[in-house]
Amino acid sequence: MIYRLADWVKQVRDVALQGFEYFKQSEFIDSLLENLPLFEWLQKVQRTDLSGLYNEVVNFIIWGNREYILKSFKKYPEKLRIIIAKYLSETYSDNYQELQLLIADKHFLVRSFAINHFDKLAKNEIELLLKDKSGKSVIKLFLN
Repeated sequence: MIYRLADWVKQVRDVALQGFEYFKQSEFIDSLLENLPLFEWLQKVQRTDLSGLYNEVVNFIIWGNREYILKSFKKYPEKLRIIIAKYLSETYSDNYQELQLLIADKHFLVRSFAINHFDKLAKNEIELLLKDKSGKSVIKLFLN
């Protein structure tokens, strides 16, 4: 159905959009999350403008189900954690546990999103990020 949201034919897109509305419910959050990379890819293809729908889905996931996302964050695959981390970092609202989640992740790209909130990190966390060999290039870019 998600592919049909970017179909060339407007009537097909409209029907897919109507059907998709049903799935914007909390019980389908895992399915929406699993398909977030597909939404990102469709955004890049730019066959049709899905930015409104994409923003709506991201807001539903990140704001409407933030607690669930934070609790389940570690179980998601790497690519999805990176996407979620990007949005968590962009929408950070002084919840220190969210920063801890990013800093503690095993993937350096997820950890690198904590750098966006450098001023809120403790000294030992900054030192850990600076000593992180896997992400040195990312940190050097930030500091330069």
